[in-house]
Amino acid sequence: MSQKKPYRYILYILLRLLQGIALILPRWILLPLARLLGLIAWHALPRERKRVLEHLTLAFGDQKTWVEKKRIGRGVFENLGQTAVDTLRIPLFKKPLEKNRLIKIEPLVIEKLKEAHQAGHGTICLASHIGNWELISLSVVEAGFAGTVIGRRIYYEPFNRVIEAIRHQAGVDVLYRDQSPKDFLKVLKANEVLGILADQDVDSIDGIFVPFFGQPAYTPTAPARLSLSSGAPILPLFMIREKNRYHLIADQLIWPPETAPDKEAAVERMTKQWSLIVEGMIRRYPEQWVWMHRRWKTKPTDKKVSTL
Repeated sequence: MSQKKPYRYILYILLRLLQGIALILPRWILLPLARLLGLIAWHALPRERKRVLEHLTLAFGDQKTWVEKKRIGRGVFENLGQTAVDTLRIPLFKKPLEKNRLIKIEPLVIEKLKEAHQAGHGTICLASHIGNWELISLSVVEAGFAGTVIGRRIYYEPFNRVIEAIRHQAGVDVLYRDQSPKDFLKVLKANEVLGILADQDVDSIDGIFVPFFGQPAYTPTAPARLSLSSGAPILPLFMIREKNRYHLIADQLIWPPETAPDKEAAVERMTKQWSLIVEGMIRRYPEQWVWMHRRWKTKPTDKKVSTL
C-alpha cells in the first residue's frame, strides 16, 4: 500500500522531523508557532473550514452568531496545532518540573479513580477529542493507576508505530479496537484503568443513535457493554487547555446497574448519560473539540452490524 501511495512515506518523514523539532525547541516558541500554523490551515483548507462552520451551525443554530462560529472555528485549528506539539513532547513530560507546571489534576479525578479502584472491577476512563486527550493517560498513570488505552490502528504502519511509542513513553499499554473484547475485559478484571475514546461516528463498530446537540448521532456502545460485562464504572475525563496549561477534569462515575433484566435498555441509558456529559463539556469549551469530524454522518436508516 505504501508503494502505491509514496506520499505517505513523505508525510512520515515530515512527522519524524516535527517530532525532533518539538523535543528540541522550547515550548514557549513552539506554541505560538503552532497557533500560527493552525490559523494558516484555517484559511488554507476551505473544505475543512466549511465543514466546521456547518457543524457549528447544526449544533448551535442561532444560539451563536456567525462571528462567534468563525472565532470558534479558528480556535479549533489553533488548538489542534498546540495539541500536536504537546503530544510530540510527551517524553519530556516525565520530567516532574515540566509536568507539574503544565498539568493540574482536579482533586475529584483522584477521588473518583480511588472510588472505582476500591470497588475492584476496574475503571473505564472515557475520553473525548477535546483539549488534549493524549495527556489524560499520562496523568492517570502518573497518579498511580496502571492504564491501558484502546486505540485505532492508523492506516500507515510507520505512523502507527510513532503514536504507539509515544503512548508507551507515557507509561501506557496499548490495545486496538479490532482485538477481542476479552482482551479489554482482562484489563478490567485486573482492576486497572481502561481508556477509550468514544465520541466519534465510526460506522464499522457497534453503536446506537442518541441525541447529540439535539441531533441523532451514531454513538459507540462499547463503554456501556464493557461496563455491564465487568462491573466497572465509566468515568468521563477531560484534559482542558487553559491558556498554555492543562486542567484534568472528571465528571461523576456512571455505575452499571446491579441487575439489568433488559440489557439493551441499560446500554442505551448509560450511552445517553455519558454522551450528554461529553456534550456539556464541548458546550463549555467549543473551540477545543474537533468540529471537522463528521459526527452526524451515519443516518438512522443505515444498516448496522453489531461487533461487540
